[in-house]
Amino acid sequence: MQKNQKEALQDSNVKVSFKRGLKQSSKPKGSTSKKAVQSPSRKILVWETAVIPKRFQFQAVIGKFSEALKPQVLKEPIVPKSSKNLAPIFLPASERKALQSSKAGKVKSESELLSSIIESNSQIEDASKDNPKHFNGNVVILNQDQPLTDPYEGTKTKVCPFYKKLPGVPFCVDAFNYGLIPGMEVYFLSHYHSDHYIGLSKKFCKTLVCSRPTGNLVRMKSYVEEKCIRKLCMNKPYIICGSEITLIDANHNVYFPSENWTSYFAYGDFRYTPDMLQNPYLDGLRIDSLYLDTTYCSPQYDFPTQSESISVVVSYIKRQLEYRPKTLILCGSYLIGKERVYFTLAEAIGSKVFGNYDKRKILNALENPKFSSLLASDENNAKIHVVPMFSISAKNLQEYLDKRPQFSNIIGIKPSGWQFSSAGSGCSVKTHYGDTVTVVGVPYSEHSSFSELREFVTSLKPKKVQPTVNVGNAKKRGEMTMHIESWLKT
Repeated sequence: MQKNQKEALQDSNVKVSFKRGLKQSSKPKGSTSKKAVQSPSRKILVWETAVIPKRFQFQAVIGKFSEALKPQVLKEPIVPKSSKNLAPIFLPASERKALQSSKAGKVKSESELLSSIIESNSQIEDASKDNPKHFNGNVVILNQDQPLTDPYEGTKTKVCPFYKKLPGVPFCVDAFNYGLIPGMEVYFLSHYHSDHYIGLSKKFCKTLVCSRPTGNLVRMKSYVEEKCIRKLCMNKPYIICGSEITLIDANHNVYFPSENWTSYFAYGDFRYTPDMLQNPYLDGLRIDSLYLDTTYCSPQYDFPTQSESISVVVSYIKRQLEYRPKTLILCGSYLIGKERVYFTLAEAIGSKVFGNYDKRKILNALENPKFSSLLASDENNAKIHVVPMFSISAKNLQEYLDKRPQFSNIIGIKPSGWQFSSAGSGCSVKTHYGDTVTVVGVPYSEHSSFSELREFVTSLKPKKVQPTVNVGNAKKRGEMTMHIESWLKT
């Protein structure tokens, strides 16, 4: 995800915090018979998840939280000087892997709580919610109500990059900043983050395809007309322009299409977990071209898994509450993202989660029953408050605490990829104002680390990989190409 602070702040008070199958039909092309629709000439599988970073895989919690993170008065941030002082998740990758192997099977209660969040999203959405005007069975009907004139006429637009357009099909992914793109009829939106929906507005007049939660946000925040939006259920095949599309979880989001025996796997952003490859839609599927989120395609980025980072947060907060039960917890967030951090924490400590009216409206739009059940409309009924990421600072936290005298101290959590350091000092804890304010930074990213990218590519075994992030920098492009080519040879 490339950084775009101005857009993020403008749209949602959000600060982007880190950069980081196929059988060909015998019907001739262009046939419109019923048989041709039932047996599409192209099969397109679509991974959609970062859409709402809401699903994730969890592993056993390894090790205990660093002794350095016990409640104490700190004048300076804790920066462990050796691996002996590090919490296990902040050890180098090789040591972390060895420790994980030695403690296999020791699953902590936090893992069970995280799993309950997963299960709340494991269901296929109710297909009966599909708008009958937009679907004919599983066939998606494109928007035919087109304006007589180009709504973008007179507007300066950029040329759409080639990697946002899928060869052989009239589909493009996250390409709303380029006006009406010649030959493109279907515009996929991988997820509702500003660097992916940039340029999307009520002027949009083609067909936008996305997941149900993303579609809700597009309507709510970008004011795109309902007639243009096609909200697909997860894990359900659809036919679009003769191609089969299926949205499946990618821990941030993904899309995959294929054309005439040529398969394309196209991502927005994603965070890899090994269980992703167990999806039945990928069984035996040959991938000719993989469009890969290369935000962290560099060896220096080898950070902990999401479940490891969340477990650290849970352990730390539980310990703090034992000493100070009147602690108020603030968790930084973007318009969407980081939900699994604060909702898992809420379940772990038996608390509700408070957000302002707009935030609750956004969270309810995600259609996650677990999230909705943990929301509180009254801040006095919750120990955890969700706030914009940029507001997690010592000064802001102190001001927030001063208005709430029922609490003795406040902890601000910053779950961000920026908190990671290749030197191993990614864990950051700072206290201020006589130990009443604590800022905890945890390396939590919604993009795949370098080792995760390597494992994904070597496991999926695509014929070709097309990077989609940092491609404008010749040096980085060369380095990424070198890494990817070595993976493809294994």
